[in-house]
Amino acid sequence: MTVASNGPDLWSGNAESEKAMYEKMASIRYQRDNEYISYANFKRRPFVLWPLYVEDEWGVDFVLAAWFATSKSSDAGVFDQMSTLVIYDPRRRREIGANQKHHHLDERFKRISGSLSTFLERGGYNTSKLRTVRGNCSPMPFDETSSGERCFANAKELLKTITDWVFQHIEQNPKMSPRPAWPALARWTLPYQARVEMTGINAWVLMSSVDFNARIAVECIEPGEPFEVVVDGNRRGLVPYDLAGPYHGPPLGDRNYLLEAGANVCTSARPFAGVEPRNPTPATGGTTTTAAA
Repeated sequence: MTVASNGPDLWSGNAESEKAMYEKMASIRYQRDNEYISYANFKRRPFVLWPLYVEDEWGVDFVLAAWFATSKSSDAGVFDQMSTLVIYDPRRRREIGANQKHHHLDERFKRISGSLSTFLERGGYNTSKLRTVRGNCSPMPFDETSSGERCFANAKELLKTITDWVFQHIEQNPKMSPRPAWPALARWTLPYQARVEMTGINAWVLMSSVDFNARIAVECIEPGEPFEVVVDGNRRGLVPYDLAGPYHGPPLGDRNYLLEAGANVCTSARPFAGVEPRNPTPATGGTTTTAAA
């Protein structure tokens, strides 16, 4: 089961925000059968994928958490016996470490895994046998703000892996170990591909929410007209080149899923609108257009 993203209050290391959120969760408005409503939903499935929105000293990112839980023999429909918890984080440490690599954020991993364990225990999960692991995924270059797109791509890849594992476990090898091995995901992710797919999904979900009594429209803008977005708390200008993606892709992650020092490639918005791309001529010629949905 993949659930809607959540954060940043419980995952960012702010004790006051965390306390306020748990007090809010305890309100009768969010209870079902004397339990926070999301706990009941989580326990309906053995696999849960949960994008977490995190704000801390290293950045503002989406981090993917996933877990596998089993059920008691006396209550086969409730999966509240935690087995494994995995966290996939595309952010790497900005400082250069050993072997001229940017390494994983161990402090963030420990904090989020601890906060998740606390969250699950408060919901009645049995975490006595919980094993927490750090998942490997494609690292995000420092000039990108694509953790959301990367989280989407990671969830999509992980869902396929879970589907294959369940098929093998149930249909082909019933004696297979009940604890799945969380995979190392792709070392390379194209965030613009994920962004296009996410845009289409959002459009169709929006249309279905109004029973398809809607129309998808494309707004045309004047060539060169500047417009802005806010990224990581900073106002940044965008140009059509930024929305379509660069002509070169992001770097391939190291075999240890670290980021090579100096491997950053500019693949995200530049600070000022109107700046010409390094290669302003499209590779196939023609006219560049921008669509806003």
